Amino acid sequence: MMSENKDHVEEQAGKMQKAELIEEESTSEADEALRQEKVRARIEELATATKDNALSCAALDFKIIKFYIQPLNLLLYAAASAFLSFTTGNVFFGFLAGFLLGTLYLSYPFAVRDKYTTDKLFAAAGLSPQSLVAGRYLFVLGFSIATALASILLASLGVLFARTLSPISLIPGMTTGAHGAMLSLLLLYLILILIQLPFYFRLGFTGARFVGLLPIIVTAFIAAGLVWVGSGEVIPGLHIVLEVIAQSPWIVAVYFASFVIMGLASYLMSLNVYKKAYREQASVEEH
Repeated sequence: MMSENKDHVEEQAGKMQKAELIEEESTSEADEALRQEKVRARIEELATATKDNALSCAALDFKIIKFYIQPLNLLLYAAASAFLSFTTGNVFFGFLAGFLLGTLYLSYPFAVRDKYTTDKLFAAAGLSPQSLVAGRYLFVLGFSIATALASILLASLGVLFARTLSPISLIPGMTTGAHGAMLSLLLLYLILILIQLPFYFRLGFTGARFVGLLPIIVTAFIAAGLVWVGSGEVIPGLHIVLEVIAQSPWIVAVYFASFVIMGLASYLMSLNVYKKAYREQASVEEH
């Protein structure tokens, strides 16, 4: 009899525990739904206040990702960049770590687009596809350059602290080769971004997540091959190549012309894809 009562009590306790778990899950789901609704309302508010031009749309992208830039993330980014340069005595390593971590945020506007169907919100706010796509490209360019400069600064501070030297020019790792490597990787990264952006507009964040890893993998792989560990120099003789390029303006002109042409082609492909999504959302609004 006592055994039966014990079994009954345990069964009732199990049911109560299960009910509590279900209630907790329901509460957390309700809280998450409420949070998402608040974020969606905030995005709608920002979109409504945005002017229909590329610069304003670029600012809109930045305001949206600010929701996800937490103080802890910024601290980790700064620590990785400064600490790696501090421990290696090489600015390039800190720059690479900080830059790759910081530019992870470039895909966030597409993640937000998938989660909150921002195409619909932007269409309702009267923002044109041309402005939105051009703004996304400006956002990517501006955020990448800002991240690169911040990474160089943090990495330089790490080396300065390690070497207790004031003049940056005297710090190992800030040679012509290192400067050239950082600039080259930045330009390479931007080229890879131009290649992947049409995929993001076409497939969304989830569909293009593997393509999104391309810049990180390629940049890290090439950087590993470029860096000459120990001397702080990048491939011996690279500074000679950079000097030749600097003395040949036409080489620089050809490169930047190619970069502009590639950027224009990437923009047109992204715009064509986004226009289709925009028209679909606009037609949904009409019905």
